[in-house]
Amino acid sequence: MSSYYTRSTARLQQELSDTTPAYNTRFQNRLRKVLCVEDSIDFDEASRLWNENKRRDGQMYYYLCMAKNNTGNPCKKNSTENSDCCQNHA
Repeated sequence: MSSYYTRSTARLQQELSDTTPAYNTRFQNRLRKVLCVEDSIDFDEASRLWNENKRRDGQMYYYLCMAKNNTGNPCKKNSTENSDCCQNHA
């Protein structure tokens, strides 16, 4: 096939595009509705909530202790492995 764009290649491309079915089914309508959901997602809030119990150190994230101190503030120590609390609150 030549690398030149000729009328015959344009005609061939037109014939190929005409043969692809363009059905308007209920499934496609449902699919369009599902794909439009991302307009209603607030990614900033989702990121804030995900980072709520984590501390970032360089490229790493560490889970924070979920317990409260005597003053009512959240503990800021790293949680132990397979636990939601640090060693003091376990």
